[in-house]
Amino acid sequence: MKNKKKLIEKRVVVVTGGNGTIGKAIINKFKSEGAKCFAIDIKGSYPVLKCDLLNEKELKKTFNKISSKNKITDVIHAAGTVVIGEIKNSTTEEFDENINNNLKTAFLVGKTCSSKIKRGGSLTFISSQAGLKGAKYWGIYCLSKAAILRLSETLANELAHKKIRVNAVCPGDVEGPMMKNAIKKLSRLSNKTEKSIYNNYLNNILMKRFAKPSEIADTCFYFSNSKFVTGTIALVDGGENA
Repeated sequence: MKNKKKLIEKRVVVVTGGNGTIGKAIINKFKSEGAKCFAIDIKGSYPVLKCDLLNEKELKKTFNKISSKNKITDVIHAAGTVVIGEIKNSTTEEFDENINNNLKTAFLVGKTCSSKIKRGGSLTFISSQAGLKGAKYWGIYCLSKAAILRLSETLANELAHKKIRVNAVCPGDVEGPMMKNAIKKLSRLSNKTEKSIYNNYLNNILMKRFAKPSEIADTCFYFSNSKFVTGTIALVDGGENA
């Protein structure tokens, strides 16, 4: 146990979306295990490093700053946004914004950190159960999250020669403001009450509750410590897709 703790204490973990609900949970998990963590977010304020993930130069500068004094072992890309609406009523502005916030940031983070993660490290993307199938009102979001899965698989192949493992976590419904806001928007679009929408989600989840952010963090921690797992996904949905 002591040897394992020492190994974790040598880990340097970079988490994007560090001010978000899941990002904070991931940082808390790794810190509790003794790892050194760096949080990156567009809304950064100390100790979070402020960085626009869509600005490639700024992103490189941030990773260079971290790696100049630290050997990065793990990167977890947890930044992202949600857009709700039927395809026929969606605007190109909504499409561009969500694809940029979800897919383009994942692409740029993967591109940038692939040369910064030390040999034998790991890269984990937060995708979504929405990346596994389409759903009414979730079209653009599904597109962006599905593409992240293909990006993760591609990088797993490209970085295998450095023994860097690349995986994706696909959360189901997670407690927090993002899901609350989504339910409010779904209520307006479907003319159903927020309570009925919430209960409908619960009825489709075998565990009859939403995931806790800490449970998504636990899965990220598993991927970071599993030396023979790469190019795959972990669906953390409480049995919603069973």
